Amino acid sequence: MENSGTFKNIIIAILIAVAGYFSYSAYNAEDQLSLQTAEIKNLNGQIATLNQKVTDYEKADAQKKAVVSDLEAKVTAQSKDLEDLKALLAKSVKPSKVKEAPKAKKTK
Repeated sequence: MENSGTFKNIIIAILIAVAGYFSYSAYNAEDQLSLQTAEIKNLNGQIATLNQKVTDYEKADAQKKAVVSDLEAKVTAQSKDLEDLKALLAKSVKPSKVKEAPKAKKTK
């Protein structure tokens, strides 16, 4: 009988050790899961920040393109106006003989 009590104690000790191992493994897995969840939240935050930067960059790029397009249109219009003014000036100025200014007379 004494052997059966010792055997039961050994079995109980083994079961306690196995239960402790699984309990530790579960705790460790839960800890790992918490760390990974925190890391995922951190990465999601970084992704959101980068997405916002991309959106801001795209808006700035669109604004830059609009300004450049507007300036190009203004330059084109001013170039046309300048050409028109040159044409008007060429029509209004007729070649004429260049007259020399009368020479000053010396008075004594």
